[in-house]
Amino acid sequence: MKNRNYILEKLYKFHSSFPGEYLAGRKIAQEMSFELSEVYADALYFKDKGFISLEEYREIGRSGIIDFKAQINHTGIDYIENLSKDNYLNTNNGIYEYDIALSFAGEDREYVAKVADFLQKNNVTVFYDEYREADLWGADLYTYLDEIYRKKSKFCLMFISRYYREKLWSNHERQSAQARAFKDNEVYILPAIFDDTEIPGMLPTKGYIDLRKKSLEEFEYLIIEKLKKKS
Repeated sequence: MKNRNYILEKLYKFHSSFPGEYLAGRKIAQEMSFELSEVYADALYFKDKGFISLEEYREIGRSGIIDFKAQINHTGIDYIENLSKDNYLNTNNGIYEYDIALSFAGEDREYVAKVADFLQKNNVTVFYDEYREADLWGADLYTYLDEIYRKKSKFCLMFISRYYREKLWSNHERQSAQARAFKDNEVYILPAIFDDTEIPGMLPTKGYIDLRKKSLEEFEYLIIEKLKKKS
């Protein structure tokens, strides 16, 4: 997801161009030519990094509008300069082609498509089959999908249902993802369940999200928060 660091780099350029001006959200959005909502999404990150104060962060929460009311501090400038020097424009630092790969059964596509659309609009690099139809056309899908789910994605978001367990391709994706998780020994598979179906190799101790207990919007923003914590 290049959203955050793209914003940070642009903030540095904004500060360089307008060193005497306050960082008001609407002006930032105008200068950077993107939606103000993209700035809102990173308020918590700015606060955690110390680029804005706790009180400014709380004000953002109350008003829903970013108005930093202060120039970005030197800590932020140094951080952004280092990102620029390293050409670090997305959260995966060029290691992975995708921030997240979606693995699901066709019967659950209606729900998953909404998640994919949300992620794409929030500048997350997402592997969702309908976004890659040209690449998939004529490809050796067994090898292609193994590469996606075992090597090319930072996370695998696995939508588990009774259909998921039954499908040939979803099982192939699962096996590739599990091979990666076993090899790297770190959080990679993010399970989200539609029902109580048990999946081979998925232990009951694995942390998961129960989609029956969360709204679509809650789940979507939870994904964004997870991606931020990983970066």
